[in-house]
Amino acid sequence: MITVAVSVLAISLAGGYLVYFATNWGPWAYSDTVEYFEAAHNWSQGLGPVLIYVDGSVHPLTLRPPLYPILLGSVEKINPAGTLPLKSAARGLDIALFFGFTSLVGLGVLWVVDQPVGRQGKRQEGPFLTPTPVDTERTLLGGEGNKNSTLSAGRCGQGPILSASI
Repeated sequence: MITVAVSVLAISLAGGYLVYFATNWGPWAYSDTVEYFEAAHNWSQGLGPVLIYVDGSVHPLTLRPPLYPILLGSVEKINPAGTLPLKSAARGLDIALFFGFTSLVGLGVLWVVDQPVGRQGKRQEGPFLTPTPVDTERTLLGGEGNKNSTLSAGRCGQGPILSASI
């Protein structure tokens, strides 16, 4: 378990380095970045996550998620002297968020997979299905019965699964 957790963190760290490598010239990506930077600057000035258009009208940031500009604006608010440029802060924040997200998802999946299932604490044989011995010929086919049959029931995706082996 510890080895797998360390592997998850190592993969997340490698992904963080790839984000660092990929954003060598900055986090620029079309108009999204400009709106994020403007909303972050406006947040740090006390205006909230808003966009100020050329005609002077103020519009709330509604087409993009507001958490990233709020985090970025908080970095600018902590650093009012401007010793850390907003572009560098965005790059560091991108790396930290990528590492944190991938680590949490990886460790969360590891935790869920390692949990016991059922009232007696027994694990299931598969991720969704629990084989149960039943008399499939008698119940499904109306025959004499077959003691080696199994019926598995569970959920996968949107609907239930029912499989029988005779």
